[in-house]
Amino acid sequence: MRLPTDTCVLVGDYGIGDHYIVGGFAEAVSKKYALKGWMTTKPTGGEIFYAHFPQLELAKAIGFKDFHFLDAYRVRLGLPEDSELSKALLPSDEELAHADELLRRSNLPAKKTVLLNIDAKSISTETFSADYWTAMADALSANGLHPLINRGPETIVPPGLPSMDIPIRDYRALALAAGAVCTVRSGISDLVSDLPCARVVLYPKLDYEGGPLLKGTSFEKFGAHREQREFLVSPDCRTESIAQTVEYLAANPNVSAAA
Repeated sequence: MRLPTDTCVLVGDYGIGDHYIVGGFAEAVSKKYALKGWMTTKPTGGEIFYAHFPQLELAKAIGFKDFHFLDAYRVRLGLPEDSELSKALLPSDEELAHADELLRRSNLPAKKTVLLNIDAKSISTETFSADYWTAMADALSANGLHPLINRGPETIVPPGLPSMDIPIRDYRALALAAGAVCTVRSGISDLVSDLPCARVVLYPKLDYEGGPLLKGTSFEKFGAHREQREFLVSPDCRTESIAQTVEYLAANPNVSAAA
């Protein structure tokens, strides 16, 4: 399929979070340049624009002073500094019904399950050992919640913990059906950032490109409708971060933690 020349093709072929952000800015791109927006992983005609910035110097500024991950994309796409991400479509009733069925097949209750994403593509996760996730799962279970690890192609699931290979197309619906998500800072964090479910993002204490990871990629800059808890985790405060996570999730109105 070839697109007409008045269409701006935003080519994305990097990570999940990058795709989410580029898609979120597509409406702003269309308005600024008076072009129809189209996002793809392969060029198919129209005005081609490579939307990501791997290998570019621009990435090295993320985290420096107040320069945020979203600011890097605004610069890359030529957008004003006040440009905001558009809200993504919420899962349909059909998608939610399918997500409920996935939980039932795994004997997991809706609104009492916590999706755990324990790995990331672009940052080191050495802070989060197998023992950390086992302790997290035990603490969730002790508070009436059911942990479920998202088993990606390279995920090393700690022994004895429940897991599921969740297709990316089902993830948003499953997060809503489950009730809660806890992720290491990754593309999955972006993917669920606008959903009305309980969300916790865990940041290892390390630098990204131009400064601290938390400062350069925090969801505080993503918009008011993206409220969630963000915890900085270092080797000497892992127990504290588990307690904070469980306390927040168990008390969240989107979760039914009572037995």
